Amino acid sequence: MEGFEGMTINSREVGGIDGSRTSWTGPEWLGPGYAFIGAWEPLVFRRRRGGLRTDEAERYLRERSEDSIADIQAVDARLVVIPWDKGFGASAQEYDREHSRSWSRALHAAGLKVGAYIRYDNVVPETMSLDEPGLDDWVASTGGGFPASILHQSYRVAAKPTHEAHIAHVERQIVGAIDELDADLIHLDGFWMQNLAWADVSDETLQAFRRFLAERYPDDASARERFGHARLSAIVPPTFRETDMTLRSVTRATDPVLQEWLVFRASLTEALAQRFSALVADRGRARGKEIAFTANTLIPIGYSNGLYWGFEVDRQGPYLDGQWTEDDHWAELRSDGVLISRIREFKIGTTCGTRVFSYQRATSERQLHVSIAQSLAFNDGVVGMLGSPLVREERFYEVKRDAMRWVREHLGPLTGNDSAAEVAVWRSSRTLMFETAQAHRAVILAEQMLIQGAVAFDIVYDDVFARLDRYRVLVLPDSACMSDEQIEAVRRFVHDGGVIVATDRASMYDEWYRQRPEPGLLELLGPDVIYDEGDAWQPPSAQVAGGAPVSRHEVGAGGAIYLPTIQTPRPPDYRGTLGEEPYRFPTEEWQVPSNQTDFLAAIEEALGDAATVLADAPEGVAIDVQRSADGALVVHLVDYDLNREGAASVTLSVRAPAGTRATAYGFGVPPAALTPRDDADRVVLDVDVSVYAGVVFA
Repeated sequence: MEGFEGMTINSREVGGIDGSRTSWTGPEWLGPGYAFIGAWEPLVFRRRRGGLRTDEAERYLRERSEDSIADIQAVDARLVVIPWDKGFGASAQEYDREHSRSWSRALHAAGLKVGAYIRYDNVVPETMSLDEPGLDDWVASTGGGFPASILHQSYRVAAKPTHEAHIAHVERQIVGAIDELDADLIHLDGFWMQNLAWADVSDETLQAFRRFLAERYPDDASARERFGHARLSAIVPPTFRETDMTLRSVTRATDPVLQEWLVFRASLTEALAQRFSALVADRGRARGKEIAFTANTLIPIGYSNGLYWGFEVDRQGPYLDGQWTEDDHWAELRSDGVLISRIREFKIGTTCGTRVFSYQRATSERQLHVSIAQSLAFNDGVVGMLGSPLVREERFYEVKRDAMRWVREHLGPLTGNDSAAEVAVWRSSRTLMFETAQAHRAVILAEQMLIQGAVAFDIVYDDVFARLDRYRVLVLPDSACMSDEQIEAVRRFVHDGGVIVATDRASMYDEWYRQRPEPGLLELLGPDVIYDEGDAWQPPSAQVAGGAPVSRHEVGAGGAIYLPTIQTPRPPDYRGTLGEEPYRFPTEEWQVPSNQTDFLAAIEEALGDAATVLADAPEGVAIDVQRSADGALVVHLVDYDLNREGAASVTLSVRAPAGTRATAYGFGVPPAALTPRDDADRVVLDVDVSVYAGVVFA
């Protein structure tokens, strides 16, 4: 639709099976083994924010020195992200920009790539108004009638996402960074719509929203079916105050206007991503170079991204070459047996066809090795941010340097491969957009059980229904909202030989959170699943006959397995609020489910003896299985137990012909040729894992 000033907003129907980019198609130079250095905050921002060091100005200059460039090269980082625009305006940022121009020339002369940092969402009226006299018209207006401050820093405020002058300003910053810095990468931070308490409801955005509704519901009948009336010109999105927005008050988004508002915001960010991506590509072609386009999506895994930030990762991802995560999931096996990792974030990036940029932080050498190892195993060897330009002064400099050397030397057979996982976990876009807690908890716990059970899997979104034949098992963790089209795709998948493992409220609602008379998948789940449609006081639920923990039902060539719930030793804690820092189902709430054994047994049963890889691994070891272009099978093993004495012993059973050979790769040791044992139509190999082992079967 025509959203604002001639810009087209993609209002495609939700709940469908549209395909999207699912493999890496970005610049060739941003390949496996890539690591970078970050120093994107300009000095004007550091000073205005406050809380800086007394020697901040001196450090700022040392960051840009020849010595720091030599240290960056020595640690084998290939890219440095430097500041270009933080919303202060050109005049106030000229000191920083002049330093960025000269720094970029020096970095390029040293053979390093340069990334330009641009903050999308904020403006600083104190200084930017000097360069933009009409700035007041750009500032977002919240439901409370006040500007939306950024991170509770009232001197910088959000801009209207639909204001053409602001969008044109961002485009000028992109062009300026490419032309003046010869930037190899453009990074947009703050590329989102703000949480609902601070969402822009200005006249421009309101009119764009109403046009969006008019296109989706062009006649009175469809409008009445959706909203109960056809007066779309009078509709306004619901507004919230931060103090009102507890998890309990917005447990589910069932108001159709709120739902459409969330979809509109996600459609808007998708359209902007497409617009900015095209601009970057065009400017790159004009300069005869490939320029990467990345954004800080945060890669949320435990909360409603639509409610908080106004976009969906799977819709924005196809227009990005990289996504940044700022999670605090520092690698370890906790004392309560819970494995903490970035595996989910990396798998989401893989599904979206993007690189994932993350921080490398650790409190011990072993933890740093594990962190780098998980990037090698699950992120195609893209290591992420090694530190600041003063990296030599930071902890574990030598460890980072030596680890990067090893990664560089052994990338060939271990990276550039495709997933060979036979299990997929569906992150239902509508369920996770319209829910604030319960479904997110179920998804996290289902993924956690697969990670801790050493089962390779992919994380997939709604486009998976166009390619379900790629998998043998589809996990539907509390996938409450399913369209008729999705349900039919699942039916075909099962009748053709696939197996679903469903939990909780799977298919009890349609894509707009309207309760179905009975679950859409009930026939597949079988007669042992007893459905209770609930009433005005009790939500719908399902149990297995006789109180059994799990049901199994053969259908056609496949089958369906159902668990009424994912049980945990501790009940869920939903006391969070929907504020600037959202409830994220934090790692403190991650648990080892009480019925993990039942769940993993269901997965093992669904895969059967024909599984490509079966792993018998001790607690703390995670696995990924990939296939190279020449057909070799690559198995990555990462040990997250920071306190393990000695190596973790893992037994791999691989479906492969007799005589298959294997080569094992481990940190700090040369590759070793191994001879698996033949076992009928499989081969068996014992592997010692000291932090990391990559095994190539060929």
